[in-house]
Amino acid sequence: MKYPFFSNWIAYKRIPDQDAYFVKDYVLDTENIVPAEMMRFAKKLDGKINPYSIRGKRSLTETRELLDELDYLGVIRRDKGFISDGDGLYMRTIVRTRNTRIKMTISKILNVLLMVSFLPILIFGIYVYLKVDDFGYYDLSLLGRIIYAHPVLYVWGFNIFSLICGGAIHEVCHGIACRAYGGRVFEYGAMINILPGFYTLMDDSKVRSRLRKIQILAAGVEGNLLLVGGFLLLAGIFPDLKDVFSVGALVNIIMTFVNMMAIDGTDGLKILLLLIGMESKDIDDIKCMTKGKNKREILASNGYYGVAKLIACHMIIWLQRIYPIVILLDVIAVIGAFL
Repeated sequence: MKYPFFSNWIAYKRIPDQDAYFVKDYVLDTENIVPAEMMRFAKKLDGKINPYSIRGKRSLTETRELLDELDYLGVIRRDKGFISDGDGLYMRTIVRTRNTRIKMTISKILNVLLMVSFLPILIFGIYVYLKVDDFGYYDLSLLGRIIYAHPVLYVWGFNIFSLICGGAIHEVCHGIACRAYGGRVFEYGAMINILPGFYTLMDDSKVRSRLRKIQILAAGVEGNLLLVGGFLLLAGIFPDLKDVFSVGALVNIIMTFVNMMAIDGTDGLKILLLLIGMESKDIDDIKCMTKGKNKREILASNGYYGVAKLIACHMIIWLQRIYPIVILLDVIAVIGAFL
């Protein structure tokens, strides 16, 4: 983007009987009232149009001040799709998206298909993979010889492809589930925070059901497991490429396992916290709950919910402790797949 553009992560609504809009920024979590004239000007900005060419009767100075005001209110973006928080996090917008009824309807259909298909496809993929002699229909001996002539190159190449494909599908499935339940999806992008990855910028505050929020968080893993099943199916159908597709399945299995660990930022931790009615900021309280005998007894005396909450707290603590060991085993598994 060469010029400022209308922000894709705001929601706005005309205020009745006022020549103004109520604007909420879902990234900065701010709310403002913006005059309608300013909004009309902002909506014309798409990143390709020079704002000074549509200034109308405004002077250059007035237009510059207007742009600064719109930037301050979060109505427009000047980051050209690239954002940094100054602490090592870098985000790059790939797809900006608007929330429409058509997209919501399509998302509902896709989300249902995801929920009902990922497990059967995974199970069938495992079955086909184990019965490769019965399902190996296609003879790709020529392609197989080409690949095995340069195994490291092709396996590493497919490994990188699987990581990219798995990460992208994971985030897209989050967005599909969020939009299916009435949430907002603002953009999909890539980021670097120690390690590279993808992200979905969305808001599920309008989703009231706890189970639906859990499914939004679990949708990414469902997408990864669907991909695992697909790779295993391909490994069984194309036996000459079994090792290559097995690597793709292994990569997504590792992504699924790590993502379900109860560590900061993972879907697994967010799901556990939702189940026990707590938030990420309450991690210290969770640790305290398991230390004092009196606190444990109070939780245990609170019926099934108290016992479940106590068990979840223990799970979070122990999963965080064994996380480094899991990462080490994952690295060993990936290296072993190339040997």
